Amino acid sequence: MADYKLFTSCLWQTTSAVVSTDDRLYLFDPAYFPHEIEAIADYVQSVRDGRELVLVLTHGDWDHIAGYPRFPDARLIGHKQIASPERLAKQLRKTNRFDGSYYVHRPYELVPPSV
Repeated sequence: MADYKLFTSCLWQTTSAVVSTDDRLYLFDPAYFPHEIEAIADYVQSVRDGRELVLVLTHGDWDHIAGYPRFPDARLIGHKQIASPERLAKQLRKTNRFDGSYYVHRPYELVPPSV
């Protein structure tokens, strides 16, 4: 039986979800601000119990992919349209522009993920 927990960012009410199954945790679109992503990471850590973490990017918009580097051991999956290195680089430039405008500091580098 699956269980889930939702997290809502203060940026546009962007929703991230953690779905727990017996074998895996699925993390959907970890977003957006560093303190929000840390809360998600703390929750994942508290319930992971040795299970595989699968990070699901439902789409490649900049506000949905900003948190993926916080989960370096996760297996990344996403639609083939978001896997284009050019598209991902463009979206990460948008993230960096937003972060720079609002003084958002991330403790990790934003580089295109390998989906």
